[in-house]
Amino acid sequence: MGDAVDDGKSAMMSDVAATPRKFWQIHLSTAVVAMLCCGLFLYANMSVTICDAKCYTVGWPYIYGERPRIPGDKFIDYYRVDSVEREMNFIFDLLIGGLIVGSTMACSEYFIRRRTKP
Repeated sequence: MGDAVDDGKSAMMSDVAATPRKFWQIHLSTAVVAMLCCGLFLYANMSVTICDAKCYTVGWPYIYGERPRIPGDKFIDYYRVDSVEREMNFIFDLLIGGLIVGSTMACSEYFIRRRTKP
């Protein structure tokens, strides 16, 4: 009546815990750190900066967008960044953001996996 029946599930769970993590598998804390890093990068990249009395700029570390401070003012030469340079600056911003987030994830995983090694 009080005998335990071994259905093999407990052995399976210990086998899963003993297997090493795959290369692309990350910890939950690393995902949270990556999410915060992405949020900070988006905030820095999308925040509007007043460059002078005539225009607003958008972009970090490279400026990829400009617009006049007065919306009806069409005669101000505020396009100091041409369209080709604007596209390249946006691509560089994305690459730098990916590098920041990727290196943050790699550092986080390195320290977590170094701590959990037997």
